Amino acid sequence: MVGLQGVRSRGALQAKGLIAQGRIGRVLSASLSVRLSGFGNATLPRTRLHTLTPESGTNLLTVGAGHALATLTTVLGPLGSLSAASGTRVAAMYNALATAITTGGRVSPGFGAGLATHRLLAGIERSAQTGSRVEFSDPS
Repeated sequence: MVGLQGVRSRGALQAKGLIAQGRIGRVLSASLSVRLSGFGNATLPRTRLHTLTPESGTNLLTVGAGHALATLTTVLGPLGSLSAASGTRVAAMYNALATAITTGGRVSPGFGAGLATHRLLAGIERSAQTGSRVEFSDPS
């Protein structure tokens, strides 16, 4: 068995059915963005040391993007072509932090951005629990 859980997700299978029935028209293009949590931290747990060697076949691309691409191609079928970009943002953040510390400057994003994100996450949880729409007030 290959553990590509997304290919059996309800949403993926419903989208595949809608496309197959022609109910949403012909798909001309698709966009896929993959972000993985737990990778790129300042330290790497022993359980993930194998992800540092190309020989393991286990890395950000093969695991995270692999799962997402398997789901995407389940829905759309084989891809005819693609254009890709890849990058890590963890190094840029730490460079900005180091610069701020050495120059006495500010780091962006700051606490306010983190707080706003946590309020958004709490709103998502509240909406999921109650089934109702959550309104946000302007924090300014």
